[in-house]
Amino acid sequence: FAESVRANIPKNVLNKNGWLPILNAKKLKKSEDVVYGKLNDIAIAVQTAATEADPAFRATNFLLGTGQKAMTSEVQSFIFKPDLRVLPIKSRVSVFTRGEIAPRDPTPVVRSPRKSPRFQANQVPEDEHDFVKDTSATAAIAEVKKHYSDANMIDDDCKLIGGATEIMYYDPRRRFIFGFTIEGNRFRLWNFNRGHYEFLYPILVPV
Repeated sequence: FAESVRANIPKNVLNKNGWLPILNAKKLKKSEDVVYGKLNDIAIAVQTAATEADPAFRATNFLLGTGQKAMTSEVQSFIFKPDLRVLPIKSRVSVFTRGEIAPRDPTPVVRSPRKSPRFQANQVPEDEHDFVKDTSATAAIAEVKKHYSDANMIDDDCKLIGGATEIMYYDPRRRFIFGFTIEGNRFRLWNFNRGHYEFLYPILVPV
């Protein structure tokens, strides 16, 4: 099945050199958000190729690049900005104008909010409130960097662990969440649960 999917991916997305949307964006010296925003296009291409290989295949999640926008939680919480999120196809993720209240259905079960020392009453800064997220619906989060270095790896690790902590804390029903980090061409898959977290040894990918 995997070989059939790979064969169906268009040549302008994947060839012997690697994933072209990301490689081309890096060559043009685009920003980190633009470079890894191309993962959205790649994910769609892979899903389409999988459907062509097996008509019974149905994608259950989609990838959303969130860039530098802070996302508000269902309750007051620490502010974190995962570079990418994986969400169920049926989840409702919308952008609201200032002052609007995001509809939530169903009402999530959440803990009492913790106070954040970073912002008074833990309000989202005026220029960083555009995305509204349902933390209960988030299937995975990701942190990415265009280049590998020890400092970049540590920064991604800390942000990913912090984001997973917030999601797990504010939804006591949540048993686990996945994540991934990319630094240059080093990819690591993470799994967080209530007892521990684990991650794969870095996989080198052609990006």
